[in-house]
Amino acid sequence: MTRGVLWYLAAARPEVVRRSAGEVAALLMQRNRLAAALARGPPLPPLLRSERACAGCFQLASCALLHKVRWPP
Repeated sequence: MTRGVLWYLAAARPEVVRRSAGEVAALLMQRNRLAAALARGPPLPPLLRSERACAGCFQLASCALLHKVRWPP
C-alpha cells in the first residue's frame, strides 16, 4: 500500500495522499503512546466507602466498577 486517504472535516470529499515509511512508523508510535496513556487512565479520587454518601450518586456503578478493577482487595 503506497497511498492513504485523508478526509478533512472542512472538505467536501476525501483526498488521496502518498505515504512514506517514516510517516507510518511515526503514526504507529503515536498510536502506541495513546493506547498506553488510555490504559493507565487518569488517577481516581479515593473511594468514599460510605453507603450514605454514595447512595444517590449518578456515577455509583461506574465508580464502584473502576475501583474494583483498579484496586482489587
